[in-house]
Amino acid sequence: MKRLSIKAKLTVLYSSLMMLLIIFIIGLFFTYSSQEILSHTKATLEEHVSSSFDNIDYKHDSYHFDNDILELEDGVYLSVYDAKTQELVYGRVPYGFAYDLPFADGQVRKIKSNQTKFYVLDMQYQVKKSAPSLMVRGIISISDAQENVYATLRLSLLLLPLFVLVSSIAGYFLAKKALSPVATITQRVQTILKGQNLTKRVALGKGKDEIYEMAETFDKLLAQMEDSLQREQQFTSDVSHELRTPLTTILMQCEQLLHEKQKDEASAKELKVIQQKAIAMRNIISQLLLLSRADMGNAQLTMEPLNFSELSAYAIEEIQLQAEKKQIQVTSDIQNNIMVYGDQTLLIRFWMNVLHNAIQYGKEQGHLFLQVKLMEDHVQIIVDDDGIGITEEQLPYIWNRFYRCDSARNNSTSSGLGLSMVKWIIEAHGGLCDVKSCYGKGTTFIFTLPVLKKDEKL
Repeated sequence: MKRLSIKAKLTVLYSSLMMLLIIFIIGLFFTYSSQEILSHTKATLEEHVSSSFDNIDYKHDSYHFDNDILELEDGVYLSVYDAKTQELVYGRVPYGFAYDLPFADGQVRKIKSNQTKFYVLDMQYQVKKSAPSLMVRGIISISDAQENVYATLRLSLLLLPLFVLVSSIAGYFLAKKALSPVATITQRVQTILKGQNLTKRVALGKGKDEIYEMAETFDKLLAQMEDSLQREQQFTSDVSHELRTPLTTILMQCEQLLHEKQKDEASAKELKVIQQKAIAMRNIISQLLLLSRADMGNAQLTMEPLNFSELSAYAIEEIQLQAEKKQIQVTSDIQNNIMVYGDQTLLIRFWMNVLHNAIQYGKEQGHLFLQVKLMEDHVQIIVDDDGIGITEEQLPYIWNRFYRCDSARNNSTSSGLGLSMVKWIIEAHGGLCDVKSCYGKGTTFIFTLPVLKKDEKL
């Protein structure tokens, strides 16, 4: 039940309540009808027995009976007995009913005979004291009277599944109608999340129920998030700009001091360390500034037709020296003349970040395999290493800024911006990013980029 949607739960609840209500109504109808039929049967029996006296005449010291007594009206059997001898004088009784049933004057009794239930009423009749005393007996079948009720009950039970089905369908459409604003909210929020555009709103409209209040709350939350994100982006951009100037000064002073000859070897070594750290910081600020501009929609891409195969081969040559330092064997399989439409500077940075990441976290004397091949409407890029790998829990977060997985990564010189930059570059070119990894065995990055078709106009 917990896994069912709210729509399904409401449908089940509505159908269950309707089924219970129908069963209750059927039970109530059956009980009330049975009582009413029994009361009506008793009244009919009493009426026919009492009216039968009109069909009895006493002439010339003997009784004469009208043929109406023999007629079966309203299911009532009438019979006349001698009160003393209990012998049947006139009339008829149901088949198999006992003739010798003792009399009980004025009492309606329930008798069972041959699996059939009857009401029996005896009433004494005597014209005058000198005339013989008669006992008029009326008999009516209870089972026959109740058969209509049972037939109705059976029909109701047979129709119960149909009632439940109709109730379920009605409940489903009612739940769907009632929850349609929720579906609208969900769809619009998913669109906002997918597009990562916090300027959009749910905008469900005006309403007074809880769902409209929830939609309004979502809009307020999105507005607050948008404001916070804008302030964060602006702060990042401002800080990046402010840090570039002192870093430029530091690098210029380091360069000037390194070219001067009046210094010892230790001082030169320390200056080189300062220079390297300043260059690393400059690169971080440059990437951070670019990402900040992208967040604010101010990043400008210089798009042009590019031979992605040549660009990939150039990037691999650039990192060969870095790979040799860790004795990592780099092999590649690059399909020739794959054309894409993109920003050359950003695509080179994409390769540098991906390859630097693979070598930095690759193991000594390890392997790095690169593949670039043309698919139907896109180019597929595979970067496969046998390095330290990434755990399954950490895998969803590797694209986040400043995120570094484990101690091996945290102790490295990585800024934690490389893969964030890679993801933005690929998506800015209309591509997709994916990663698979097994901790301790290696990682495989898979990227796709749209290819430039021969007949495509630029």
